[in-house]
Amino acid sequence: VLALAVFWLPDVAREHALRVVPAVKRAEIGRALVAHLHRATGPACRGPGGRAALSALARRLPPREGTARFEVVRKGIDGVLRLPGGTMLIAAALVEEHEEPDVVAGHIIAAYLRAEAQDPLDRLLAEVGPVASLRLLATGRLTDGDLQDHAETLVQTPRDTPSVPAMLDGFAHWQVRATPYARVTGSTGTALEQNDPFGPSVTPPPPILADGDWLRLQAICG
Repeated sequence: VLALAVFWLPDVAREHALRVVPAVKRAEIGRALVAHLHRATGPACRGPGGRAALSALARRLPPREGTARFEVVRKGIDGVLRLPGGTMLIAAALVEEHEEPDVVAGHIIAAYLRAEAQDPLDRLLAEVGPVASLRLLATGRLTDGDLQDHAETLVQTPRDTPSVPAMLDGFAHWQVRATPYARVTGSTGTALEQNDPFGPSVTPPPPILADGDWLRLQAICG
């Protein structure tokens, strides 16, 4: 019985929680987690027209499952971070330091692929322990301590880069050029650029954003 309690129950409780927690509860957990993350990232940027530009970006790059809500934050993270419920935190540098929206689009694709490989809620529950899964099942809540611990881990832990085949599949699915992203990423850049599904000889994909929306997005933290 002790062995079952120690080795079997935690995984079963977490897997059951992932199956039964509804989307509205996931979104609530995500919003609570964002509040803790803002201690490290600062508040979301809200420059004029920026929210409308982010909404246009979310429509252009929807997740394969569920929904996505984008926020740009000034500091505390690199790349893009996907949270339970669909919130996506985007590092301001991705929109301020690059001339083309394809770079931030590539980071969004990478975040989607990481979330497909491991549900963000699954990662949270695995990190904070089995008691949190049982508490979520019993009360529908996670403690502020659990959320704060996970927020600190997200800020401090580097995120894995999806494999080149997975990224190329993502660029093809979301109809995004791989080359701009490849040129600002380290060792995998060459492989991504050489196998870009929208290389020079291929019809270009639809624009990521209209020029006006991209300019407003670049100034969202201004």
